[in-house]
Amino acid sequence: MSVRIIFVVCLLFLFSCGEKKPSSQVNKKAESVKNSIEVSGLVIQANMVSVSTFLNGDKIPFARTTNDWKKAIALGQPAWCYADTLNKKGILYNYYAVCDKRGIQKDENKLTPQKAAKLVAAKEIKWNQFFDMNDCAEKGPMGNVYNLNYLNLWIQDTLIQDQGKLSPCLIIDYKTNGISIKNVNKGNGFHLLDLN
Repeated sequence: MSVRIIFVVCLLFLFSCGEKKPSSQVNKKAESVKNSIEVSGLVIQANMVSVSTFLNGDKIPFARTTNDWKKAIALGQPAWCYADTLNKKGILYNYYAVCDKRGIQKDENKLTPQKAAKLVAAKEIKWNQFFDMNDCAEKGPMGNVYNLNYLNLWIQDTLIQDQGKLSPCLIIDYKTNGISIKNVNKGNGFHLLDLN
């Protein structure tokens, strides 16, 4: 009898140990999921904006080829493309899409010059622990996609929409976490980020 009891107890112990493994795996998965963070009173969402329509439902033109991208830039028209064309991940927008009156983001979620200045002043944020290296891809005005280890985010404001060919961008060095604002060509393809 006692051997049977010991056997049953051992089986129960083994089954109870087995039940704990999936929950620890779930916790590991939950830990790897990026959450929003708060910096200088701003809530930053971990994921880049990834929509292919304007807020009113109109489609943003998709630049499938380098020629499509160059044509949109030459005509000053909105366009988007994938940062990772092979896996169809990460959406890059030209500034003509970003400043289109139909809007890609709600006004309260846009990276304005005021919000950008707050982020530049907040030196303590570890961007490279918050975003993936894949977020650093950009598209040049001639349609070439490249990665310079910089996360480039469009800054938006109605006051800066008509500044000629240049518009401000928030540039984050993925390796050093350095952050700055620079005027760039509106024909570049950069990310958008939701900030509240």
